[in-house]
Amino acid sequence: MVWRPLLWIALIRFAIPTLSTLLIPVGYTADELYYLACADHLAWGYVDHPPFSVAVLRGVHFLLGDSLLAVRLLPNLCESLALLVTAALARELGGAGRAQLLSALTMAAAPMALAIGFPYSMNPIEHLLWPLAALILARLQNGADPRLWLVLGVLLGIALLNKVSTLWLGLGLAVGLVASPARVWLGTRWPWLASAIVGAMFAPHLIWQVANDWPTLEFVRNNATGRESFDAAVVMQSPWAFVASQLLVMGPLAAPLWLAGLVHLLRSPELRAHRVLGWTFAVVFGCLALSGRGTIYYLVGVFPIVFAAGGVAVERFAVGRRARRLLAAVAIALVFQGVLVLPFSLPVVDADRYLGIARSARELLGADPEAASLPPFYPWMLGAPELTEAVGQAAASLSESERRRAGVLATTFGEAGALDHFGPAAGLPPVIGTHNSFWLWGTRGLDGGVLIVVAAPDSPILEHFERVELVGRVGCPHCEPRLRDRGIYICRRSKRPLPELWLLLKDFV
Repeated sequence: MVWRPLLWIALIRFAIPTLSTLLIPVGYTADELYYLACADHLAWGYVDHPPFSVAVLRGVHFLLGDSLLAVRLLPNLCESLALLVTAALARELGGAGRAQLLSALTMAAAPMALAIGFPYSMNPIEHLLWPLAALILARLQNGADPRLWLVLGVLLGIALLNKVSTLWLGLGLAVGLVASPARVWLGTRWPWLASAIVGAMFAPHLIWQVANDWPTLEFVRNNATGRESFDAAVVMQSPWAFVASQLLVMGPLAAPLWLAGLVHLLRSPELRAHRVLGWTFAVVFGCLALSGRGTIYYLVGVFPIVFAAGGVAVERFAVGRRARRLLAAVAIALVFQGVLVLPFSLPVVDADRYLGIARSARELLGADPEAASLPPFYPWMLGAPELTEAVGQAAASLSESERRRAGVLATTFGEAGALDHFGPAAGLPPVIGTHNSFWLWGTRGLDGGVLIVVAAPDSPILEHFERVELVGRVGCPHCEPRLRDRGIYICRRSKRPLPELWLLLKDFV
């Protein structure tokens, strides 16, 4: 019975990042600390994301607390369920046991899904909701009750309230409905009712946007005009670079399978009824590739469509003993790929031990051992305790009268989130921030007389105070370079009242 090995794959997929969280001494990501701060300010929107993922985290916090394990249980669960949904989609496309197992293995071993699927964010939720939407559409194409369109509407509404990138999926579905035999649905009321449900669910967020002067549009506009220094390894400005990135980050060994799946969806007579899904994937892929701002992880949620179809295509080909051996070899290769990329996707040892192993490996290969570096997820999860300690030392240096009126100002949401989360236990003054939603939450009644400011040495914020004293830096050898560059400043007497100055400090990027 195929469900048993599928459950084992899902359980292993869940256990690996969970054990990593329990056993490896790393901390929250900057995004997780920001989400925790957002969960203390429930609203219908935030500068850089809609409200659903924050509301879910608030529920997790209420039920399980805010420990690192509690925060990461849900994303790990979402990613594990996503591979089961991928297998179910393969079944709807006509795949038997081998197709289901192969598609689930492909999803489980995808490097990018591993890398961004274990910390809390909008992304793991999206990785589950998008394949569920595809599964519902596949069932509708297989003759399910048309009222399932209403469920699809609710699901897409939740997905849009989770992440605005669901608009790409909606565009793909719309084009797919027009361009495929599924267009017959457009002559019924069901897709239109589903669209109305999506609009009604998203309306409160739009009202929040209007009430707050469209902060997300400003955020998107600032990013589009290059105000943020994007890492070239994350954002692909060239369409060909974006295509190459997807071949790599979703697993090089998986590329032939999902490419075959896309062709099978678009060309095979057997899957004519499901051509809408092939068009959906192609449109989302094409739009992101041509946008010039395609981030390499944006497509993870739509890949289950072609993983499932690829499993079906390989199963159709794998008839006879030799072909079945080939299918087994593909499955073994996917498992090998997953094991191979694991140390580059999530922590399996602490940072010092990783560097030690990397240096030894480079020395063995005749390369410069000092050129060894950490995978990017390590620096993003390190430094919060050191930052809190440095700010605490600055606060302790203040006189009693200054400490009573002081506050802490951070210039990035990760730093503000870290200080907001760890600050109360360390006895820090109230924390405010100029970055994204922290700016919306205002000055917390501070007057700007005394602020402990965490900022880069050339930050223009420092120019707004009459006295600026550098009192410390963050001592964290492995954390993000920008955090290591931060100075801890005691700033006294803002040149204008802080609420007035606040209007000049807004930083939506």
